[in-house]
Amino acid sequence: PYNSDPEHPEAMGIEVREKVVNGEELTITMTKIKMVDLPLGATEDRVCGTIDIEKALTEGVKAFEPGLLAKANRGILYVD
Repeated sequence: PYNSDPEHPEAMGIEVREKVVNGEELTITMTKIKMVDLPLGATEDRVCGTIDIEKALTEGVKAFEPGLLAKANRGILYVD
């Protein structure tokens, strides 16, 4: 979910790195570089990410909801 680079395991997200360690095959998709706009009034949790409260309350599990930095990983975060 974070545009991990299959050539550099040390820079991968935790979930992807665990798959590599367990010997699972990764699905590799070539995409265009993303350009993510940073809105003027963006809050800290919108930029960095936050805990998914809905999933925590309904399913009882901790879940991270990625922010704009994760979305822009290996792409461009445009700050105007």
